[in-house]
Amino acid sequence: MAAHPGNSDTELSRYLPKWAMLISPIIIPFFTHKPAKGALPMLRAALDTFAVGGDYYGPNHPREYKGPPVKVKPRRKAMDKALAQQLWSVSEALTNCKYNL
Repeated sequence: MAAHPGNSDTELSRYLPKWAMLISPIIIPFFTHKPAKGALPMLRAALDTFAVGGDYYGPNHPREYKGPPVKVKPRRKAMDKALAQQLWSVSEALTNCKYNL
């Protein structure tokens, strides 16, 4: 199973460009939720008795920015087997860890 938090209003916003920091107090509430709500998709994936391998959870609002956790459809690139293999190979090389699966 996998999950994503959507957009959470965390300390990462301190790395926004200065122009974005000026307007962020106005727009952030429309596109983010609190970190505690961002954790809910991960908790649902871990604890939902109906969740099965391959399920993917995220917020339910349009574009999955925020909202209650629901089962969502992965993006097309997330299902790309060649891209997944490339990511796995690069990860093994960077971490110097090999796994025989």
